[in-house]
Amino acid sequence: MNVLTTSASPLAVVYQVISAGLVGILFGTVRIRTGMIWPSVIVHALVDWASFSVLYPQISPREPKPVPAIAGLAVYGVLAAAALWSLRREEVRTQPSAG
Repeated sequence: MNVLTTSASPLAVVYQVISAGLVGILFGTVRIRTGMIWPSVIVHALVDWASFSVLYPQISPREPKPVPAIAGLAVYGVLAAAALWSLRREEVRTQPSAG
């Protein structure tokens, strides 16, 4: 819809989809780990605040600049990877021992 409604380039939309997916992994992990929605709401607010103050002055919705876009995806990717890693560590800890 962004391509049609805001004249955003397809590259900008791809950036939005990838970054939203990566950050969604973080929000979902916080929800799973805490069992509550409010910590995810707070993390969402913090991520939005940080991205608006750091990234979005340089990334317009119509055309992302390469360096900030890559930096944003790298940060979101690291957060998503850490979130998934934290879930895996929980699974390993809760498995019963064979002995």
